[in-house]
Amino acid sequence: MKPEQFKAWRKSLGLSLTQTAERLGVTKRAIMMYQKGERPISKTVALACLAVEAGLTSDKTPTLGFKCRLHKPINTSTKILKIRFE
Repeated sequence: MKPEQFKAWRKSLGLSLTQTAERLGVTKRAIMMYQKGERPISKTVALACLAVEAGLTSDKTPTLGFKCRLHKPINTSTKILKIRFE
């Protein structure tokens, strides 16, 4: 994902910088850096963007009828996300 694609994605969902940071589990500063191209957008963040777009966040019920919670990485060296379905 390129910086301009990331920014367009955020705006298409009508999310503020703060809302985006909360939903992706990163800082507001990280979101600003992604948008400016000052920090590469990892595959983990790109996948989290897809999850947010699909409604798979802790504050929304997805259309599939289950809730999913994205947790912070359980392994910081590989950035593996722990996802819990309820």
